[in-house]
Amino acid sequence: MRKLLKKKFKEYLSTIPASAFESMMDTFVELIKPQFDGVEDQFITLPASMNLASLNNPSIGLEDGMLCLTAAELKKDVFEPVIKEVLNLCEEQLQKAQRLEAIFLVGGFGSSNYLFERVQEEFGSRVGLVAVPPRCELAVVRGAVYFGLNPHIVTTRIPRYWYGIDTTTTFEEGVDPPSYKIIRADGSVRCDNRFSVYVRRGQPLDIDNCVSKDFFAYYPHHTTCTLYAADTEEQPRYTTSPGVHKVANFTIPMPALTGVMEGEKVDLTIKMYFGEVELRVEGKK
Repeated sequence: MRKLLKKKFKEYLSTIPASAFESMMDTFVELIKPQFDGVEDQFITLPASMNLASLNNPSIGLEDGMLCLTAAELKKDVFEPVIKEVLNLCEEQLQKAQRLEAIFLVGGFGSSNYLFERVQEEFGSRVGLVAVPPRCELAVVRGAVYFGLNPHIVTTRIPRYWYGIDTTTTFEEGVDPPSYKIIRADGSVRCDNRFSVYVRRGQPLDIDNCVSKDFFAYYPHHTTCTLYAADTEEQPRYTTSPGVHKVANFTIPMPALTGVMEGEKVDLTIKMYFGEVELRVEGKK
């Protein structure tokens, strides 16, 4: 919207104070954005600080201190670019979700009548409900407060990705690429870049859910792991598979162990907690 206003007033920008633009933006946010229906033209009364009350310029829709914003230009320059992004995000969720029963529009833009109409038009026949809750602009803030007061108000999360770490496993001839073959000092043949799954996409996770896996490391080396995520339908076999991307790196230090020789295997347990608001990793040797 700011770009549209500056385009309309480009001939007068040097004389218009910044506060005048902010006043017009407030009018748009508080009045035009929620009420716009895609049909009716909208009007903004110019702030007195613009000193343009007596100016008439039909080419930009300005007459007697009133700026006319046509429905066509509002749709084209202001609403549709953002709404198309919202519709694309909804479509992605529909493609990924096993079952989607409702779409709730929240946040400041969630109160837009035009957005509701476009979402209803696009997805109303594909989901059971498209709705705007009361005071939708406060949904995020209220949710944060409720969660802060009661962290267990959310009991289950549905992961949208596969999560796993890079590891080595027994090499399978004819299945794994020869370039991934590793021969250890003890003679074992391993496959590098394997995706060891910790969380399965779409599988519900309870709060405080812990996934534990046992590995081994070679003394006295620290263990450096990379956490990966994938939004693929099938479980990825390798961390280099299409659709896999890196999330984070973490290092598990090797403590000083008595009676353990250099190069000797040391048992390693890596625990990950995925049901919280942040990922927590614990390592035990």
